[in-house]
Amino acid sequence: MNPNAVVLTQDQFNDLKESVRNEILDQLKDRRCPSLEDRRVAGACWREAKELINQRFTRKDLGHAHNPTAVAAFSQMIRDAFKVDRWSELTGEQGEKSLLMVKELLEVVEKYTIKKEGDPTNE
Repeated sequence: MNPNAVVLTQDQFNDLKESVRNEILDQLKDRRCPSLEDRRVAGACWREAKELINQRFTRKDLGHAHNPTAVAAFSQMIRDAFKVDRWSELTGEQGEKSLLMVKELLEVVEKYTIKKEGDPTNE
């Protein structure tokens, strides 16, 4: 037997198991999981946000269908802002705020975009 090993009786082991189990359950309860309605709203907001991003950053004149790099960049900004790993973790309210954030960022991009005559990307 390892000289550093901790020896527990069966009762001590069961108490330790119960203590760890309760601690894990408490942590899981504290972790907020969005409801199905929240996930539906956030998902709808994300689909609309992706559409707006693709409309602005996709070069149709070059035959591109969409711009996954731009979508990924916006996704990262929003996930970072709300401290989540996935869009599915957003609440409905956060999904709506994220859509507003995308719209505001796109307005700023549009404000500073240089327009050239005859450029098909101006459309």
